Amino acid sequence: MVIHMANVYLAPLFQGDPCTWYIINFLLDSTIGLFIIYIGIKTCQYLARKKKWDAINFGEYGAPKSWFYQTCIYVCLMVVVKLITTLIIQFDVWDNVKNFVLSPFRDPRIELAVVMLVIPFFVNILIFWVTDNFLMRHTRKKRNTAAGSSHNAHSREHSLLQKCLS
Repeated sequence: MVIHMANVYLAPLFQGDPCTWYIINFLLDSTIGLFIIYIGIKTCQYLARKKKWDAINFGEYGAPKSWFYQTCIYVCLMVVVKLITTLIIQFDVWDNVKNFVLSPFRDPRIELAVVMLVIPFFVNILIFWVTDNFLMRHTRKKRNTAAGSSHNAHSREHSLLQKCLS
């Protein structure tokens, strides 16, 4: 929501069609931004392991106020993303991209629907899926390992019980 509001605010500030600038901002946030957030989260996870700061270990919520700290860090990462993408968009290369992105659409209503609904819908699905995978990957491995060892212990108990009953 923070990124969306920033893009809506920034789009009319650039020269040309605001829809085009909105979608370029959105796509930069979704690519470069996702990479920056990934690096930030991995850095927090590294610090959490090294310094024993469990509250900033993304995807783990057992420490007191961990959700609050992780949310604050994530919002700060999004602000960094927005600053970097706003700087990147200042390069001259975007004039060519701007002319290409929505050139197939002549009707402003279709352009608006594509920019505000269609592209964000599919890109957000991809972003949520990717983000969830790198947030939760380490906990899933732990759960699978724990489930596997629990299953092995259960199997040993079961075979021991069978031997005792035989």
